[in-house]
Amino acid sequence: MVHFGGMTILAFDTCFGACSVALCRRDRGGAEKRFERFELMARGHSERLVPMIAEVMAEADLGFVDLSRIAVTLGPGSFTGVRTGISVARALALSTGKDVIGTTSLHVMALEAADACADRTIVVAIPTRGDLLYCQLFHARKSEQMGPPWLATPQGAV
Repeated sequence: MVHFGGMTILAFDTCFGACSVALCRRDRGGAEKRFERFELMARGHSERLVPMIAEVMAEADLGFVDLSRIAVTLGPGSFTGVRTGISVARALALSTGKDVIGTTSLHVMALEAADACADRTIVVAIPTRGDLLYCQLFHARKSEQMGPPWLATPQGAV
């Protein structure tokens, strides 16, 4: 998990075959608390995302005024899923005045793997609906992109 100091960030992802929402905040004693929802789904992101956000906010006992920022994945992924996430992030930003930050779905996956990969290079490869892979290289220690994402065949990705 990425830590943003004392910030309270609502983050969500709708790029692939799941819908996920997470919020991390610190309680009065300084302990970090994480609230999250995750549902596998091929379709229906637009129907479930806002209720999942409401569930996480209620569980955290926070209002949107308490957020520091809103974070959303920007793809690659399914066109409809990406559009759903970005639209909801924009609507929340316009209604709350909070800033939105975005990152690629591939970067989020690299961040999850970074601790286990020490100083190695991480290759994130996700299948598209066709016979191609979305690929991107990251440096594990810094969680930095080592170049832009690209499309490759499974044979060409290695």
